Amino acid sequence: MGRYTRTLTKSLAQNTARSFKKLPMGYTVRLATLKDLDTILDIAAQCFPTDLPVRRGMRNYLTKAHAAVFMIEDKKGAVAGYHHVEANASNKILYLNTVALLPAHRGKGIGKVLYDFQELLALRGKFSGVRFHVSDENPASLKLAKSCGYKMIKLEKGYLEDGSDSYLMEKKVGPA
Repeated sequence: MGRYTRTLTKSLAQNTARSFKKLPMGYTVRLATLKDLDTILDIAAQCFPTDLPVRRGMRNYLTKAHAAVFMIEDKKGAVAGYHHVEANASNKILYLNTVALLPAHRGKGIGKVLYDFQELLALRGKFSGVRFHVSDENPASLKLAKSCGYKMIKLEKGYLEDGSDSYLMEKKVGPA
């Protein structure tokens, strides 16, 4: 994804997660730690059986300054999912790598609010926008992204691990 920057600091990620209160029905978001690694990989296996993250790569995302992984928990503290972002220095864009919600937690408005969270994180980190990929076979996610103001930048043929196509989505949120 290009050259990374340290603009996405762990303290920025931690403070944004602590101050973010918009998740519905008592859900919370917190910065993930290495203790969450197995849980993240289990969720990924359930949500993306053909496109699994590699343990070593996810470990790096949990510990490196150019990335942050957040856990989503319900009001009882049970993990509902995770999301993972990376900073790109070459284009000042915050890249939303993954949003993974377990099936029991979908359809509750969490996805829309997580977009709000990423946009707040981007603004606080002085990024100009947020980008992510959405499978062309996921019309619900495409519809949600569009309703939140994201634009389709381009269709990337064969982008996903299983060979399917993906749309690159983007929303400008700060100064260029």
